[in-house]
Amino acid sequence: MTDDDLFSAYVAGVIDSNNAITVSTRKDANMAMGYSLSCHIDFSKRNIEIIETVDSWAEERNIETNLTVEPERTIFRINRRDHLERFLKLLYPYLIVYKDAAEIVIDDIIPMMNNREHQTKHGFYKAVGYAEQVRELTNKPDLKYDQEYFEELWGDDLTDTA
Repeated sequence: MTDDDLFSAYVAGVIDSNNAITVSTRKDANMAMGYSLSCHIDFSKRNIEIIETVDSWAEERNIETNLTVEPERTIFRINRRDHLERFLKLLYPYLIVYKDAAEIVIDDIIPMMNNREHQTKHGFYKAVGYAEQVRELTNKPDLKYDQEYFEELWGDDLTDTA
């Protein structure tokens, strides 16, 4: 195993141990349907060295990160979809705990978003289903705006385009 492999395995361990893969839905007046879907990497630590190590790894691979320094902690975040995709693809071989969640983001959610499929009611509904799978795999709270919510909101529109 090379030093680069060890570095990547360390970063994957940080991501696994912090349950950092997140997919969320929210109301968004700027979107035509009134809702948006987002995926990102997000975790915080009191120990800045851990954050700086992950940030350094990402920077070496031209992955844009956002660090927010607060009095008690530092928050690491990757928001840009193309950078998130590259980050997860590079770490995928080393992930253990949340490998299946990463796979859904890489293989299903990001391609749908890149193809703008999530900008139709049926596509958004389908993407929310994937988001629910990720949240289940990562043991995060249920989505407020889940598939059931959109079934009630858009009912006939979903069956007409299915």
